[in-house]
Amino acid sequence: MLMPAWGAITLELVPRAERQSAIGLNTIGMNISRSVGPALAGLIVATAGSGMVFILNAISFLAVIAAQ
Repeated sequence: MLMPAWGAITLELVPRAERQSAIGLNTIGMNISRSVGPALAGLIVATAGSGMVFILNAISFLAVIAAQ
């Protein structure tokens, strides 16, 4: 559900002359996160167990809440 909204807001935030570069950079960032995230989670599961993934996810939510 995030991808359509993210793509739409990119066009609103970036000037017309820089849109092609912004869309390309956004696409690269999303594809990297899709590959690195699961690989990192797999590494954590293999070394520390599946419970650690949930703990780290909870900590990441707490960091976002604290930042607000």
